[in-house]
Amino acid sequence: MTPFNPDSWMDVVLLVIIALIGLAGATMPAVIARRHGKTLGNIEEQVTNEHSTNLRDDIDRISHLVAEGFAETRSDIHGLREEMRTERLERIEGDRRGLRRLGLISDGDD
Repeated sequence: MTPFNPDSWMDVVLLVIIALIGLAGATMPAVIARRHGKTLGNIEEQVTNEHSTNLRDDIDRISHLVAEGFAETRSDIHGLREEMRTERLERIEGDRRGLRRLGLISDGDD
């Protein structure tokens, strides 16, 4: 590949513009990071909110409450399943008693 060989002043200006764009692309992130660092200042050991407790403690408390809620929901669902199982068994037994009374099945046909 042959290097770019400027033949006129317009070619030189184009080379300077390309070089400035590359230089700006390399230096702008550093300038922005420096400005951003000045506005942030020193970061404290823990992030705090406007309340008297730390944000981390608040998040941990919420996480614990959510976990308790899910555990309670699971136990409620387990109880409902158990009740449905019991209801189904009672219904089956009631159907069998009705069929026995009608004489459609005998005691040994279960």
